[in-house]
Amino acid sequence: MLTSPKKIAIFGAGAIGRRVNALIKFNNMELKALYYCDNNTKLHGKIIDSLPVISAHSLSEIYQQNEIDFVLIAVSNSYLKEISEQLVEYKINNVFITPHYYLSKNTCGISKSNIMLKIEANKPRLKYFEFHICDHCNMNCTGCGHFSNISKEYYADVDAYAKDLFRLKELFWGVERIRLMGGEPLIHDKLNEFIDITGEVFPDSLICIATNGILLNKMPPNLFDAVRGKNARFDISLYPPMYNKKDDLEILLDIYEVSYKISISNRFIATHSLDPINNNTSSYENCKSSQCHFLRNGHLSNCGIPQLIKTYYDYFGLGSDTISICSENKYNIYEESNGWELNEKLSKPIPMCSHCNIPGRDFAWNNTSKEMSDWIA
Repeated sequence: MLTSPKKIAIFGAGAIGRRVNALIKFNNMELKALYYCDNNTKLHGKIIDSLPVISAHSLSEIYQQNEIDFVLIAVSNSYLKEISEQLVEYKINNVFITPHYYLSKNTCGISKSNIMLKIEANKPRLKYFEFHICDHCNMNCTGCGHFSNISKEYYADVDAYAKDLFRLKELFWGVERIRLMGGEPLIHDKLNEFIDITGEVFPDSLICIATNGILLNKMPPNLFDAVRGKNARFDISLYPPMYNKKDDLEILLDIYEVSYKISISNRFIATHSLDPINNNTSSYENCKSSQCHFLRNGHLSNCGIPQLIKTYYDYFGLGSDTISICSENKYNIYEESNGWELNEKLSKPIPMCSHCNIPGRDFAWNNTSKEMSDWIA
């Protein structure tokens, strides 16, 4: 027996929304778009691809009257958080999104099951978090922001990480971007497993593997399979010793057909102060890392410093009492009642911010002799 197609509204009347509508038609899905919705008031009342463009307020009325079955958000990955929260305000709870990676794929072979992800619209989305696959590194950069050049060997545990991911999934419907890093993550022989579980729990996320690229040509095929299979991306920071390897890396990554982004890096910034030096609000408002949330052992912090700076104090024998402030700067994800409140906490300055001398001291990349002053602004 033939079933009637689901009636939907596509939130996003721009190029992405129109492409998604075209994909739906091209692949003969059991869906029928009745409206475009957009926050651009200049488009309201216009007809695009034979569909009227309506406001979010009108969309709410149409949804409450059961004229549509659900809303499909088809916008850039960076706007999904904002729009999903907007739909919550309008009491629209049957919401799907189109994963960012399908928008660049060929139109053939795309089905309703993979062009649409159902989200739990009663939860917020987390914008970003990063996670250390390992703490140590195969380079020796002066003033490494995560203290990897003075870190002891540390390899993250896949099972413990997976447990934290599933807990985050209870708090947030998704994460815009997840950065697996270090240290140098390619040192960990189970990196592919971290990528796989990240993509399984948060299929909406752009997964980035931050690496210096030195070990890429020694990696087994299963790592590239995981990156490609989970639509992840290598974020490669090339420091001066690797400048002449750029072309070779591009050839290698193209052969494996994986996504990558290569940045030429030759500057570092030292921002730390042993004593409180700034108003923490002032430092937070001018900090480029304030939203670089860091996940470690069941805790999220605004950035990595509160959970990593113990490495610095221990290495230089400064005493644990110096960093007692750190316990006030991270949040136990197993004790948080919901993602909305946790997002709110992560959007505010913390006491540790007063130890950051923003904008800091800028200096050229070089190898370090591991002096305490390397990190002082």
